[in-house]
Amino acid sequence: MRVSVLGAIVYDEIITHRGERKESYGGITYNVAAFSSIVSDDAAVVPLSNVGDDHFDRIVSLLSSYPHVDLSELRRTKGRLTHAKLVYTSATWRDESVKYMMTPFTPDRIASCKTSDAILVNFVNGSEMDIDTFAGLRRNTKRVVYVDVHSKISRWDEHGKKTLVQFSDWREWVQHLDIIQMNEFECELVVGRKLSDRGDFIRAASEILDAGAQIVIVTLGPLGSVLAHRTGGKRYVLVCPAAEVNNVVDTTGCGDSFSAGFLWNYVRCGNPVKSNAAANIVAAINCQTAGVGHLEMARNALDQIPRWFPDLARKLDAGYLGEEM
Repeated sequence: MRVSVLGAIVYDEIITHRGERKESYGGITYNVAAFSSIVSDDAAVVPLSNVGDDHFDRIVSLLSSYPHVDLSELRRTKGRLTHAKLVYTSATWRDESVKYMMTPFTPDRIASCKTSDAILVNFVNGSEMDIDTFAGLRRNTKRVVYVDVHSKISRWDEHGKKTLVQFSDWREWVQHLDIIQMNEFECELVVGRKLSDRGDFIRAASEILDAGAQIVIVTLGPLGSVLAHRTGGKRYVLVCPAAEVNNVVDTTGCGDSFSAGFLWNYVRCGNPVKSNAAANIVAAINCQTAGVGHLEMARNALDQIPRWFPDLARKLDAGYLGEEM
C-alpha cells in the first residue's frame, strides 16, 4: 500500500494556550508522522513537497526517523522554507502568520502520484497547486483523492498576516476529489454563509455532496464531526461525538491526524462511518501526545471502536451507514 501526501512542510513557532513556546516542523509533517504511526508494515508513506534549502537536511533527518516513510519525492528548492508563527489563544483557537510560500507543484512534479493507492492533498499554504494541475491529478488516477481545505480559505499579506477569504470556486475543485475535510470555520468560507448549529453543518455538507464529493467531513473540535456520504445510490449523514479525552496535552496537528486516520482506515475497510470513528480515535490520541507523531496506540483504531464508541459499534454490527438524508 502506497499513500502520497502532498503539501508544504513548515517551520512552526508555536505559543501554546498555556504560554509555552515550542519549535517544530508542521504542515504535512503532521500527516506523514500520523500515517507512519498507524499504517501496516507493508505500507509506504510518500511525502511530496518542495523544501527550502535552509531546512532541507533537517527535514530529511526528521522524516527519516519515522518508519514506513519514502523520501524519494522530497525536492530541495532554492530559498527559505515556509515559516509559520502560531499563537494559541485557547486550546482550539490560534492566530497565525506565515512567510515564504512553497514553490507550487506542476503537473510533472506530481506525476508519481498515479502509482499510489491513496492521495492526500493538504493545502497548508493554500497555493500548492492550481485547479488545472489538480484536475490533471484526478485524470491520472482512479485511486482515492482526499483534500483537506485548510488554507484554501487563507491569504497572507507581505508581513505574513493572515486574512480569511471565501473559497469561491470550491465547486470546481470538488468535481475532482472523492473526500473533502474542513473544520467548522473553513466550512463557512466554503459555502459562504454563517453556520450556527449541527443542522446548518449537515445542510452545508449536503450541498457539497451535490457538487460532486463522495464523502464530506466537517470537524467540530471537541464537539466531534459531521460526516455526509453517498453510498449505494443513497445519501447518509452521521453526527459523531468526539472521542472522550481526559488529559489534553497538545491539540496541534489534530486535524492532520484525523485526515490520516480517516484515509488509511477508509482504504482498508471502505466504510465511511467506521473510518470516521477511527479518525476520531487517532485525533484523540494525538491530543494526549506531545510532539509530532508517536500515535502507535491508534494503529488498530478500527478494532478500538467498540471501546471508544460502544453505541456506534453496535449499530455498525447491524450495517449502520448513518441516517438517510
